[in-house]
Amino acid sequence: MHATERKPRKARQTPRTAPPSTKPTTATPRPGTKPLDRDAIEMIFEKKRSERRAAIDELVAEAKANGRPSERIVAAIIYDSEKAPMSTNRKQLSEIGIEVPPPEALSDEDISTALKTLIDGLAMLGIYLTGTDHLDDRGLYTQLATKVIEEQIRDVPPNADMSEFIDMSACVPSGAQEDGVDEQQHDDDGIKPKWKKVADRDRTLPRPERGINRGAA
Repeated sequence: MHATERKPRKARQTPRTAPPSTKPTTATPRPGTKPLDRDAIEMIFEKKRSERRAAIDELVAEAKANGRPSERIVAAIIYDSEKAPMSTNRKQLSEIGIEVPPPEALSDEDISTALKTLIDGLAMLGIYLTGTDHLDDRGLYTQLATKVIEEQIRDVPPNADMSEFIDMSACVPSGAQEDGVDEQQHDDDGIKPKWKKVADRDRTLPRPERGINRGAA
Protein backbone atom coordinates (compact mmCIF):
# COMPACT_ATOMS: atom_id res chain seq x y z
CA MET A 1 0.00 0.00 0.00
CA HIS A 2 1.33 3.39 -0.97
CA ALA A 3 1.11 6.05 1.74
CA THR A 4 1.49 9.78 1.32
CA GLU A 5 1.95 12.35 4.06
CA ARG A 6 0.48 15.82 4.24
CA LYS A 7 1.65 18.25 6.94
CA PRO A 8 -0.37 21.37 7.78
CA ARG A 9 1.78 24.41 7.03
CA LYS A 10 2.94 25.83 10.33
CA ALA A 11 3.07 29.45 9.22
CA ARG A 12 -0.40 29.55 7.67
CA GLN A 13 -2.95 31.50 9.68
CA THR A 14 -5.85 31.37 7.21
CA PRO A 15 -7.58 28.58 5.25
CA ARG A 16 -5.62 27.27 2.29
CA THR A 17 -8.08 28.22 -0.41
CA ALA A 18 -9.55 31.43 -1.75
CA PRO A 19 -11.64 33.45 0.74
CA PRO A 20 -15.08 31.95 1.36
CA SER A 21 -18.11 33.23 -0.50
CA THR A 22 -19.80 36.27 0.97
CA LYS A 23 -23.24 34.87 0.17
CA PRO A 24 -25.29 34.48 3.35
CA THR A 25 -25.98 30.98 4.56
CA THR A 26 -29.43 29.97 5.66
CA ALA A 27 -28.43 27.48 8.34
CA THR A 28 -25.44 26.04 10.13
CA PRO A 29 -24.95 22.29 9.57
CA ARG A 30 -25.87 20.24 12.62
CA PRO A 31 -22.94 18.78 14.55
CA GLY A 32 -22.41 15.09 13.91
CA THR A 33 -24.16 15.16 10.53
CA LYS A 34 -24.53 11.56 9.44
CA PRO A 35 -23.02 10.50 6.11
CA LEU A 36 -25.02 8.91 3.33
CA ASP A 37 -25.58 5.17 3.59
CA ARG A 38 -22.69 2.90 2.59
CA ASP A 39 -24.19 1.90 -0.77
CA ALA A 40 -24.72 5.53 -1.81
CA ILE A 41 -21.18 6.45 -0.79
CA GLU A 42 -19.74 3.48 -2.68
CA MET A 43 -21.63 4.52 -5.82
CA ILE A 44 -20.03 7.98 -5.62
CA PHE A 45 -16.56 6.50 -5.12
CA GLU A 46 -17.00 3.90 -7.86
CA LYS A 47 -18.01 6.57 -10.38
CA LYS A 48 -14.81 8.46 -9.58
CA ARG A 49 -12.75 5.25 -9.74
CA SER A 50 -14.21 4.44 -13.15
CA GLU A 51 -13.29 7.91 -14.43
CA ARG A 52 -9.81 7.52 -12.93
CA ARG A 53 -9.27 4.14 -14.60
CA ALA A 54 -10.38 5.52 -17.96
CA ALA A 55 -8.03 8.51 -17.63
CA ILE A 56 -5.13 6.22 -16.69
CA ASP A 57 -5.91 4.03 -19.72
CA GLU A 58 -5.63 7.11 -21.91
CA LEU A 59 -2.27 8.04 -20.39
CA VAL A 60 -0.94 4.52 -20.97
CA ALA A 61 -2.17 4.52 -24.59
CA GLU A 62 -0.66 7.97 -25.18
CA ALA A 63 2.70 6.84 -23.79
CA LYS A 64 2.74 3.75 -25.98
CA ALA A 65 1.82 5.78 -29.07
CA ASN A 66 4.72 8.14 -28.43
CA GLY A 67 7.23 5.38 -27.72
CA ARG A 68 7.56 6.24 -24.03
CA PRO A 69 7.54 3.82 -21.06
CA SER A 70 3.91 2.86 -20.48
CA GLU A 71 3.80 1.18 -17.05
CA ARG A 72 0.37 1.57 -15.54
CA ILE A 73 1.71 2.44 -12.10
CA VAL A 74 3.59 5.39 -13.61
CA ALA A 75 0.44 6.56 -15.40
CA ALA A 76 -1.53 6.25 -12.14
CA ILE A 77 0.99 8.41 -10.27
CA ILE A 78 0.89 11.03 -13.03
CA TYR A 79 -2.91 11.12 -12.99
CA ASP A 80 -3.18 11.28 -9.20
CA SER A 81 -0.57 14.02 -8.81
CA GLU A 82 -1.03 16.09 -11.99
CA LYS A 83 -4.18 15.26 -13.95
CA ALA A 84 -7.00 14.54 -11.51
CA PRO A 85 -9.51 17.39 -11.05
CA MET A 86 -8.97 19.79 -8.16
CA SER A 87 -11.18 19.69 -5.08
CA THR A 88 -11.02 20.09 -1.31
CA ASN A 89 -11.66 17.61 1.48
CA ARG A 90 -14.61 19.79 2.52
CA LYS A 91 -16.21 19.30 -0.89
CA GLN A 92 -15.43 15.58 -0.85
CA LEU A 93 -17.03 15.26 2.59
CA SER A 94 -20.11 17.15 1.44
CA GLU A 95 -20.47 14.76 -1.50
CA ILE A 96 -20.86 11.85 0.92
CA GLY A 97 -23.30 13.73 3.15
CA ILE A 98 -20.98 15.16 5.81
CA GLU A 99 -21.18 18.91 6.41
CA VAL A 100 -18.59 20.55 8.66
CA PRO A 101 -19.87 23.46 10.77
CA PRO A 102 -17.51 26.30 11.70
CA PRO A 103 -16.00 25.68 15.15
CA GLU A 104 -17.47 28.86 16.60
CA ALA A 105 -20.95 27.51 15.87
CA LEU A 106 -20.40 24.47 18.10
CA SER A 107 -20.80 24.28 21.86
CA ASP A 108 -18.27 22.43 23.98
CA GLU A 109 -20.81 19.61 24.23
CA ASP A 110 -21.18 19.36 20.44
CA ILE A 111 -17.52 19.66 19.46
CA SER A 112 -16.52 16.09 20.37
CA THR A 113 -19.37 14.61 18.33
CA ALA A 114 -18.56 16.84 15.37
CA LEU A 115 -14.85 15.95 15.61
CA LYS A 116 -15.57 12.21 15.57
CA THR A 117 -17.81 12.63 12.53
CA LEU A 118 -15.11 14.62 10.76
CA ILE A 119 -12.33 12.13 11.58
CA ASP A 120 -14.49 9.18 10.48
CA GLY A 121 -15.45 11.04 7.31
CA LEU A 122 -11.82 11.68 6.42
CA ALA A 123 -11.10 7.97 6.97
CA MET A 124 -13.85 7.16 4.45
CA LEU A 125 -11.87 9.30 2.00
CA GLY A 126 -8.70 7.33 2.76
CA ILE A 127 -7.20 10.12 4.89
CA TYR A 128 -5.83 9.41 8.37
CA LEU A 129 -4.46 11.60 11.16
CA THR A 130 -1.36 11.24 13.31
CA GLY A 131 0.20 13.35 16.06
CA THR A 132 -2.99 14.77 17.57
CA ASP A 133 -2.60 14.09 21.29
CA HIS A 134 -1.30 17.60 22.08
CA LEU A 135 -4.55 19.15 20.82
CA ASP A 136 -7.84 19.14 22.69
CA ASP A 137 -11.03 18.38 20.76
CA ARG A 138 -11.77 22.00 19.89
CA GLY A 139 -8.18 22.70 18.89
CA LEU A 140 -8.02 19.68 16.57
CA TYR A 141 -11.45 20.37 15.09
CA THR A 142 -10.49 23.99 14.43
CA GLN A 143 -7.28 22.97 12.62
CA LEU A 144 -9.15 20.46 10.48
CA ALA A 145 -12.25 22.56 9.76
CA THR A 146 -10.52 25.86 8.97
CA LYS A 147 -7.25 24.72 7.38
CA VAL A 148 -6.83 21.06 6.45
CA ILE A 149 -10.13 20.44 4.67
CA GLU A 150 -9.92 23.80 2.86
CA GLU A 151 -6.63 22.91 1.14
CA GLN A 152 -6.76 22.46 -2.63
CA ILE A 153 -6.05 18.80 -3.43
CA ARG A 154 -6.46 16.37 -6.33
CA ASP A 155 -9.82 14.59 -6.29
CA VAL A 156 -8.58 10.99 -6.10
CA PRO A 157 -11.11 8.48 -4.72
CA PRO A 158 -10.18 6.00 -1.98
CA ASN A 159 -8.42 2.98 -3.40
CA ALA A 160 -6.64 -0.11 -2.14
CA ASP A 161 -3.13 0.92 -3.10
CA MET A 162 -2.94 4.36 -1.51
CA SER A 163 -3.56 6.00 1.87
CA GLU A 164 -2.84 9.55 3.00
CA PHE A 165 -1.61 10.43 6.48
CA ILE A 166 -1.77 13.97 7.83
CA ASP A 167 0.71 14.72 10.61
CA MET A 168 -0.82 17.24 13.02
CA SER A 169 2.17 17.36 15.39
CA ALA A 170 3.37 20.73 14.08
CA CYS A 171 0.08 22.45 14.95
CA VAL A 172 0.44 24.82 17.89
CA PRO A 173 -2.22 24.33 20.58
CA SER A 174 -4.57 27.25 21.13
CA GLY A 175 -3.31 29.58 23.85
CA ALA A 176 -0.05 27.62 24.09
CA GLN A 177 2.39 28.81 26.73
CA GLU A 178 5.98 27.86 27.41
CA ASP A 179 4.91 25.61 30.26
CA GLY A 180 2.99 23.54 27.70
CA VAL A 181 6.23 22.45 26.06
CA ASP A 182 7.32 18.97 27.10
CA GLU A 183 10.74 19.09 25.40
CA GLN A 184 12.58 20.46 22.38
CA GLN A 185 13.26 18.13 19.47
CA HIS A 186 15.14 18.51 16.21
CA ASP A 187 13.67 17.84 12.78
CA ASP A 188 14.39 18.89 9.20
CA ASP A 189 12.96 22.34 9.91
CA GLY A 190 15.18 22.96 12.93
CA ILE A 191 14.06 22.88 16.56
CA LYS A 192 10.39 22.62 17.37
CA PRO A 193 8.52 22.09 20.63
CA LYS A 194 7.02 18.77 21.55
CA TRP A 195 3.80 19.77 23.24
CA LYS A 196 2.49 18.10 26.34
CA LYS A 197 -0.13 15.42 25.83
CA VAL A 198 -3.66 16.62 26.60
CA ALA A 199 -5.61 13.78 24.96
CA ASP A 200 -5.30 10.02 24.51
CA ARG A 201 -6.64 10.00 20.97
CA ASP A 202 -3.97 8.79 18.56
CA ARG A 203 -4.17 5.12 19.56
CA THR A 204 -7.91 5.04 18.74
CA LEU A 205 -7.83 6.92 15.42
CA PRO A 206 -9.02 5.08 12.29
CA ARG A 207 -6.40 3.27 10.23
CA PRO A 208 -6.51 1.68 6.76
CA GLU A 209 -8.19 -1.71 6.57
CA ARG A 210 -5.75 -4.29 5.28
CA GLY A 211 -6.84 -6.62 2.53
CA ILE A 212 -9.89 -4.58 1.56
CA ASN A 213 -10.56 -4.38 -2.19
CA ARG A 214 -11.27 -0.75 -2.98
CA GLY A 215 -10.82 0.00 -6.63
CA ALA A 216 -7.11 -0.29 -7.34
CA ALA A 217 -5.83 1.32 -10.51
